[in-house]
Order: sequence, then structure tokens, then C-alpha cells
Amino acid sequence: MPASGSAVGEPAAAAKSSASGPPSDGETPAIEPAPGPTAAATQASATSRGARAHKPSLARRLVRIAAIGTGVLAFSAGCVAAMVGGITLLKTRADLEKDVPANPAISVQTQRFTPQDGYTIKQRFVGRVEPLRQTQLAFELAGTVMSIAADEGQRIKAGAQVARLDRARLRTRLAELQAQKRELQARLSLARATAGRQRKLNRKGWTPSQRFDEARFQVAEIEAGIGRVEAGLEAVRVDLRKAILRAPFDGIVAARQVDEGAIVAAGAPVLLLMQAGAQRIRVGVSRQAGAGLKIGERYRFEAGGRTFMAKLEAFRPDLDPTSRTMTALFRTSMQVDQPYGAVVTLALDRRIETPGAWVPTAALNEGAKGLWTVLTVVADESAPERYRVRREAAEILHVSGERSFIRSTIPPGTRFISNGTNRVTPGQQVALLGGTQGQRDRSLR
Repeated sequence: MPASGSAVGEPAAAAKSSASGPPSDGETPAIEPAPGPTAAATQASATSRGARAHKPSLARRLVRIAAIGTGVLAFSAGCVAAMVGGITLLKTRADLEKDVPANPAISVQTQRFTPQDGYTIKQRFVGRVEPLRQTQLAFELAGTVMSIAADEGQRIKAGAQVARLDRARLRTRLAELQAQKRELQARLSLARATAGRQRKLNRKGWTPSQRFDEARFQVAEIEAGIGRVEAGLEAVRVDLRKAILRAPFDGIVAARQVDEGAIVAAGAPVLLLMQAGAQRIRVGVSRQAGAGLKIGERYRFEAGGRTFMAKLEAFRPDLDPTSRTMTALFRTSMQVDQPYGAVVTLALDRRIETPGAWVPTAALNEGAKGLWTVLTVVADESAPERYRVRREAAEILHVSGERSFIRSTIPPGTRFISNGTNRVTPGQQVALLGGTQGQRDRSLR
């Protein structure tokens, strides 16, 4: 600081000495004190000291530069290490996969296409068991029911009495007619005697012929009256017999409509009787199936897990108006263990003669215009034990469970993919499941 002040004051002193001129001889120059620093110089000095106080030292700047350099070197080393590790990993993976084929062939399951002359379909038709005969028993006469000798579920023999009407009025009518007959018989005796006497007198000429004719025709008139009374007696006897209701055949009482004391009209149902023993089965079959049935042949029925045979007796001449089916009537040789009205099933096997082959339904894919397709495999000449997939058109003729009978242009013996057709496409290279040797083909018949 003193050095700076001296430097500033020297010009001013030199200027002042030059203005006063040189000292005269013999005079001793007076030494004047150096003037003090000005205000501007003082402010500039303070500013310079503040700047030196805030400016970092060289050592600190060197330490900071060294720290930044160390971080950059560490980051660079990490990047290099990561690049080296990635390259090493890729090389190792490439070494492991260099023996794996780029596009391995998919293994598929195949079968041989085996054409057949036709197929057999199983048809089922529902029928109903019914009695061979059944009737509603009723009186031909009106009257009061006096007794009923049969109840529901009861077995009765043919000719057995099952019900009876009150016959008191009929007996009275019978007695009246019998009395009329006796009266006419008495008059007939008198008329015959009179006619005999008139004949003798007429022969002797003592009586006119008119008297003889009157006596003779009176006998004929009385005889006709007796015949009329006898006819009435027979009618009453018939009514007396019909007042008793009898079973027309061996059967079981299925229903009872009236009880004792009821007044019934002529023809009113009293009991429903169903024949016991042989039964009839009524089945509605299609016209195609009916054409293959023969009257007199025996066919198999299924009911409740059991099977039995029944003989075809006849066809009804008309079609059912609702189902448009033919009604076939079968008769069992013995009573089956099925109640009347039970549902049974007629089991038929019908042969359809048309060329085709059975294939699994899973081998079919939907094609265009209502057709279906089958994926076949043919040997690939460019690769051993490899095959190429081809598409062939097919038409479904019949479906039975998990298999279908189709018509196709596939050559006999050609292998086709039987399952997993969604994993391959036409033209794709595939391998046979299990290899080409010892391949097992399931027979679909």
C-alpha cells in the first residue's frame, strides 16, 4: 500500500517542482510532504481487495478438476465393461444355438385314407306300448247300477260279470207278456174248436160258408197274436241278459267311471278294460326307413336299458298329419316289462351304398361354398423324412359322434392329418409323429 501511494504522488511532485523552477544557488530546497491518496484511488483499492478475497485459489481449482476427471474415467470404464459383457453374452448364445435348425418341422399325427363302398347308420324311432285290445264297457240299456264286481287294476276272465242294472221293471214286463200269451192260448183253443164244428156243419150244408171262414181266420189271428207276445217275451229276456255287464276278453280293469246307485244312460262308460298278455307297439317311422321294413320280420326294441323283439304286423295306410310319418304296428309274443303307454325305441341299422371313407371330424376344416377340406401330406423330395402339406376338398355325407363319412378325391392310401390341423398350413414342411417307420393307423369303420 505505501508503494502505491508513493507512485501516485510522484508525478504531482515532479509537476510542482517544474513549475517553480530550479532552486537558486545557495538555497536549500525545502522538502514537502507527499500528498495523501485521493478518494477515487481509495475506492479502487477496496474493490481490488474484494475481488482477490472471492477468487478461489489455484489449489482448489486443481482438486476440482482432478475429481471431475476421475468421474469421467470411471463412467467410461463402466461403459466399456458393459459393452464387453454384452458382446461376450451374444457370442455365447450364438455358440449355443448354432446347432439348432432355423425352422424345425412340426410333427403331425396322420392316418391312411381308406375308401369304402358305403356306411351303416343307426336310426332310432320312438314308439308307444299299448294293449292289443281295449274297450269301454257300457250297458245297452238305461237304468240304475245295482252292483259293480270289478275295481281298477283287477284282472278278470272273459265272461265274468263286472256290473249289473236293476231288473225289476224287466221282470214285471216279462210276467205281463207271459199272461198275455196264456190268454191268447185259451182263445186259440176256443177258436180251433169253433172252426172244427163249423167245418162239419158246412159239409152237411147246414151252415153257410161265411161262418166257416170266420171261424177259420179267427184261429189264424189268435196264432199271430201269440207269436207277437212270444217275440216280446224274447225281447225282455234279452234285456234281462244285457242288464248284466260281462267282460268280453281276459283283461285288466284300467278305469272305473261309475259306482253303485248311479243312473246311467244307454252307452255311458262304466269300466275301461285292457287286454292282458300280448301287447302292441305303435311306432312312427320315416318313409325311407319304412321301405326297408318287412311284414312278419322281428325287430329289436330298447326300453329302460333292456332289449326285446317284436314282430311287424302291419302298416297303417295313411300318414300321421302332424309328424308326416308312417305308423308301423308291432306285436310282442309275450308281455314285456313295460306298462301301457310306456315309450320304447325301435333300433334300426340302415345301410347306405355310396363310396366314401371315414375320417375323424377333427380332421375337417370348413371350406368355401359349403364344402370342407382335408389336409394331406406328401413326401418332400428335397428333404428326407419330411412331408409337405396339401389341401383336398371333401363333402360330408354322414356324421356319427367324433367321425364323419366323406366323399373326396383323395387317392386311396394317402396320409391325411387327423388332428391339430390348426397348427399347419398348405405348403408347410412337416414330420410324421413317431417317424415314418411303424406308424399305426386306426381303422375307422
